[in-house]
Amino acid sequence: MSADTGAGEENTSFCASCGNAEVDDIKLKDCNDCKSVRYCSDKCQREHRPNQVQDCEKRATDFIHSACKQSSRGLSNLLVATIA
Repeated sequence: MSADTGAGEENTSFCASCGNAEVDDIKLKDCNDCKSVRYCSDKCQREHRPNQVQDCEKRATDFIHSACKQSSRGLSNLLVATIA
């Protein structure tokens, strides 16, 4: 079973650790911290974590800085909303 995107392109994601494609029997989960990479299993996420940790932290920090610049609420309100 394949999804038709209307543009003739497949909308496929891959596990950042092992490269498995997301298909009907494999559902990928976003990284808990940065949401920028996806994994097919907890095992793949654990194995890939040493390679991912610096990039993940940088993306999370960049996201917060970008959101603060665009937000009129400021950093303190953003952090309160993130923690809550």
